[in-house]
Amino acid sequence: MSVHNGNNGANYLQTTSLNIPCNQTFFVGVWTKRANLDTSVLSRHTHFSTNATLNDQPRVIGQQSATTRDWLVTSTTGQGGSTIVDTWVHLALWFGGWTGTSQEQRSFQNGVSVAHMSGTSNFPSSNLSYLRLLTRWEESPTGNYMRGKIAELAVYTGITVAQRDTILAEMQTTHVGALSITPTYAWRLLDNANATVGGVNLTMVGTVTFDADDHPFATSAPPARRRTFVLM
Repeated sequence: MSVHNGNNGANYLQTTSLNIPCNQTFFVGVWTKRANLDTSVLSRHTHFSTNATLNDQPRVIGQQSATTRDWLVTSTTGQGGSTIVDTWVHLALWFGGWTGTSQEQRSFQNGVSVAHMSGTSNFPSSNLSYLRLLTRWEESPTGNYMRGKIAELAVYTGITVAQRDTILAEMQTTHVGALSITPTYAWRLLDNANATVGGVNLTMVGTVTFDADDHPFATSAPPARRRTFVLM
């Protein structure tokens, strides 16, 4: 199961009540499946910000090129990989801690690092309080909405690189409610927009629908191994 907006930018999910310090490490992972519906408009499907504008300390995952369908994970600039229509892929974005001049940015596709750079930050002490899914925060977001589906969104703050790598590996097969390191915030987006972790439900704007038959492979953590006895 997964959430989508019916190819209409007036339909999205959002909240304005997160509390993610910009000067700490920040990590977000999400499953996405793009649809080949419109080649003329870029899409931004996961957009964090300090307020309801496009450029205030954003953390974005979305489509970079309407021609090649590459995707982007960034604060202002960056690179990612390419996706295939109607295929679930896992995208992740890492921001290292604020150094006083910049933050490390690293993006991952299906658990593999695909881009690495450093980015400046204008508001290193601000909080990322705003989250919008299926489009982005700005005055007129309907021109940059997600054409496709998203699911299993998890957000972490204040974790180490070693913890990030553990989480990233688990995200490839394990749903966000069963990760061994508990997220700061998480939403499965199975059949509603309620929080899985963190207690912040998302608000539906317009008509957001859930596909009960389409969800990335994500299981609970594997069970402990049991002893097997063979009678002789």
